[in-house]
Amino acid sequence: MEKAQIKSKISTERQFDIWAKTYDVGIWSQYFKRSTNFVKNYIDNVALSEGTLLDIGCGTGDLCLKMCYSKSFDKIIGVDVSTEMLKQANIKKSNLGLNKVTFVKSLAEELPLESNSVDVITCLNSFHHHDQKKTVGEVKRVLKKSGLFLVLDPVIDGPVRITWAHMLKKIFKEPDVKYFSKKDLFNLARDNGLSLQNQIPFMYFTCLTVMKKND
Repeated sequence: MEKAQIKSKISTERQFDIWAKTYDVGIWSQYFKRSTNFVKNYIDNVALSEGTLLDIGCGTGDLCLKMCYSKSFDKIIGVDVSTEMLKQANIKKSNLGLNKVTFVKSLAEELPLESNSVDVITCLNSFHHHDQKKTVGEVKRVLKKSGLFLVLDPVIDGPVRITWAHMLKKIFKEPDVKYFSKKDLFNLARDNGLSLQNQIPFMYFTCLTVMKKND
């Protein structure tokens, strides 16, 4: 990893460590809850009896904890770079008495999982923080054949969405993050051996992109 990337990762980790205790309250938390429910509802329609779910950039664990009540998964893993976010996730896990979810500190680009071991991978509202090409490469490695990768992130299709993306960079003081258009996401999937299954708009500025591993 290059020095600039390492510096960016450290900055991101510090940013979310600071945010961790208030992440589940306030205006932005309402958006995060809505986006989590949106993705959960999509996943609930995927027919699985016993599977493994991995959430990249899991934050305080909201999606992982909600998916514990789904019959589709017998194992759920959340990874994040922020130690403090993971502390909050584990506190919530303990309070709810949920056992089939595990939270692990990890980079998206270096997942601590065996190849061909995961059925569904999600990445909600954090894809712009990662090295997208390396992340998708890791996703393909750990996904089982026919496994799904779900990315929910702002997209930059059209001047209004581009302006919103620039505003987000200023609001969160993240000048180096990278947002994609829907076509960019299609190309990213294709170039890394995944097929695009669906792209569903969410609250106008954001899109749920569903990719599938075919081999």
